[in-house]
Amino acid sequence: MADFLEERLDDRIRYGSAFQDDYSVQIVTTAGGQEYRSLLHAFPVREFDISYLLDNDDSYNKLMAIYHRAHGMYAGFRIRCFDEWSSNGRTSTPTETDQLCLKISTTVWQLRKFYGTNGTAGATGYPYRKVFKPVAGTVKVAVNGTLVAGPGANWTVDTTTGRVTLSAGVAATVVADNVRAGFEFDFPVRFATALPLGQDHVSRRSVEGVRLRELLNP
Repeated sequence: MADFLEERLDDRIRYGSAFQDDYSVQIVTTAGGQEYRSLLHAFPVREFDISYLLDNDDSYNKLMAIYHRAHGMYAGFRIRCFDEWSSNGRTSTPTETDQLCLKISTTVWQLRKFYGTNGTAGATGYPYRKVFKPVAGTVKVAVNGTLVAGPGANWTVDTTTGRVTLSAGVAATVVADNVRAGFEFDFPVRFATALPLGQDHVSRRSVEGVRLRELLNP
């Protein structure tokens, strides 16, 4: 597995133009025009287009630095999506009951974020994104609908994996796997292209066609 840099791309850079979510779907079309579709996995993958004008040397230096520290497309790093950074309605303040966690063991739970829960789920259930990179100091945990004080003796969170570990005493009180959490989060991504830079001026550089791709297993 490639390395991951536990740092965030400079917040002052506007991720600017676009992002899109896609699913891995295999489509086979017969000679008669019939389609057979297979969902290879049920997790959305986001791709960002960060084409923008670097308006000063400081921004240029920071972008170049993380590109080289990542060895181009090799290592991952964090970004904050300004349209989606919270477990609560994309951009609202997180609350402890926002999202149902995924049970790994009786004491370990994976943070995740569901999508489309206000409609009818398909055969694969509601899609969700595993949250591997919560923002330190923002995670809240509820057991059976009640806020649990922490982090500390009752529970801890690993902000590099998005896993919450409950104390044995708290874990023993869980009913029907009802462990929920609220949090801010970053997307784990890598560069999906090289980094072409145009010299528009002695202190201004343009970047076009640069994409970042979400890592499903950072």
